[in-house]
Amino acid sequence: MENKIVELIDSILNISNDIQNTIIKNEIDNIYIMEFVSSLAKLSKEAHESQYSDLDIDELNEKLNSLLNALEDKDMILFSDNLEYELKPLLEYWKEVIQ
Repeated sequence: MENKIVELIDSILNISNDIQNTIIKNEIDNIYIMEFVSSLAKLSKEAHESQYSDLDIDELNEKLNSLLNALEDKDMILFSDNLEYELKPLLEYWKEVIQ
């Protein structure tokens, strides 16, 4: 689970940068973003099944819903901001908890 969290943290930076760089061109790779969101959903399930009581599944799911709402509204700036300023700190905390 730790490796998955590290990969997701790295992906957040990549996706956020990609969004910022391509938002003007409207060339965002939606498949990559959906795979990332799917990985977050899998992480939520793994965390729920884990022995780490400090991992707040509800908080992750809340952030996941915010991401999905931003995608639904096609608001990629909000999506990027949620990744960088909401989700990334949570995953960094989770990484510390499970180390």
